[in-house]
Amino acid sequence: MSLQAVSNILRTRFPELEDRLPPGGNQGKVAISRKFSKDLVDSAPASAILGLIKYITIEETLVDVTKQLLGLEHTVRGVGSGAG
Repeated sequence: MSLQAVSNILRTRFPELEDRLPPGGNQGKVAISRKFSKDLVDSAPASAILGLIKYITIEETLVDVTKQLLGLEHTVRGVGSGAG
C-alpha cells in the first residue's frame, strides 16, 4: 500500500488531520484488497489454532492505530501543559 493510499484513507476518515498529511494526489476511491493476508500467506493454521474468524481490513487497522496515536498525543500534550 502506498503512502498516497494511506494518506487518502486518513484524509477521508480524519479530516481534522488534513494539514498534517502529505498533499493529496488521487482523491478517488482507493482500491484495497479485502483478502490482503491471504494474498501473502496461508493464515488457515493460525486461524484454526487461535480461533480467529475474520481479520480486519487494512483501512480498519489504519483507523484504529490513528485513533490510538491521537489519544496518546492528547495525553502527552495534556501532561506537558500543566503549571510548572
